[in-house]
Amino acid sequence: MIILADLWLSLCVLTVILIAADCRSHPQRMGVMNMTWPLTGLYFGPIAGWLYRTLGRSQRTGDHAGAHHHQHMLGSSGSHDVSIRATLVSTTHCGGGCVLGDLIGETLAGAFSLTLFGSKLAAGWILDFVLAFLLGIAFQYWSIRPMQPDMTSKDAFLAALKADTLSITAFEIGMFAVMGLRLAIAPNLTIWDAGFWIWMQVAMLAGFATSFPANRWLVRAGLKHAM
Repeated sequence: MIILADLWLSLCVLTVILIAADCRSHPQRMGVMNMTWPLTGLYFGPIAGWLYRTLGRSQRTGDHAGAHHHQHMLGSSGSHDVSIRATLVSTTHCGGGCVLGDLIGETLAGAFSLTLFGSKLAAGWILDFVLAFLLGIAFQYWSIRPMQPDMTSKDAFLAALKADTLSITAFEIGMFAVMGLRLAIAPNLTIWDAGFWIWMQVAMLAGFATSFPANRWLVRAGLKHAM
């Protein structure tokens, strides 16, 4: 099982490298997605490669089909209706900042045995949430700025808060639910164990699932742009 876990994680890392290399040679139309798609490979594994080929390549700079696709996602009549396809891309974008924050948080908490009020769990989860929230809002901020360059930095930041606070919170709720289950089933796993990161991947997939309806509602409500 340990060998299989190592092989799977190696395959995920290879997926990240391949997507990052393709984004480097063929940049996305929206720059922040050049980080989002490789990060998606960390928890979706090889499936992220398929998602990227299916959804990501149509969003490249100068791609007429990508521009048409973006308009289609927003709705031909200018309404806030949004397709499953568009919601998937928006959720990967939300997940990118969350996943990066959670990875940094868990690594720091585990490597330095951080505690809060005597609890390693509290320290890890609070650090995870704070970093995921900050990076998630940063990802949203850098998607808003290119679309609305005339907006002030303050207004763009407030718009990012409005657009992603709910979806980031939903992502972390789903993730913490699985992480709590892991503590009940395999409490002795640490960041030095491959099994820990397999559980983290499952937790991130759960976060993606709980964030998906939140992103769909935010776009439909006009609080967030479809990606």
